[in-house]
Amino acid sequence: MEIRRIRVISPLKHVSEARPTPALRILAISDMEIKDSPALHRIDAELSCGNYHLVVSCGDVHAGIIEHIATTVPVIGVRGNHDSPQLPAGMRDLHCRMITYNGVKFGGFQGAWKYKPTGHFLYENDEVERYLSRFPGLDVFVAHNPMSGIHDVNDGVHNGFEAFRNYCMRTQPGLFLHGHSGIQGETALGSTIVMGINGVKGIEIELV
Repeated sequence: MEIRRIRVISPLKHVSEARPTPALRILAISDMEIKDSPALHRIDAELSCGNYHLVVSCGDVHAGIIEHIATTVPVIGVRGNHDSPQLPAGMRDLHCRMITYNGVKFGGFQGAWKYKPTGHFLYENDEVERYLSRFPGLDVFVAHNPMSGIHDVNDGVHNGFEAFRNYCMRTQPGLFLHGHSGIQGETALGSTIVMGINGVKGIEIELV
């Protein structure tokens, strides 16, 4: 299968529409570090209305939220720089590995720019470059940190990885998802759609 089209969806509006081609609906989440009632209510509302097949975490999501979601919907993702070293129960780790779901190839890279000497999941650009130098092409690449030049903030903390940009230029995944920078937006890089996630976003991937 190949990705034909990717679009952001509003589940309440689009859930009942008939589709001429198979579609994979994913709910992307990121940077929800506090497990509170509004966050859980928002996610539950999305999941109940959106007919989602899969939830994808871009990191810095409270483990309790992940574990809550995983009781009803499969969860895959990466961890962010504020996450615990322990993988949340119910989430399959995408860091430097590939998982195929309904014919779509997902993979990713955890953590963030090394903005302090010590901490969980902090990397220099050269380290990321080495990890990704032989990483295979994917349909969807999931990261916590943004790539350089797109949705990044050059403040010493939310800087983008040039290694991510190089990987996408080399392999052209259909979709690159990230969090961390607080930017919710979409930008094209060649044939790759780069989406920043800040909170939740419904995405539909049409396949051929």
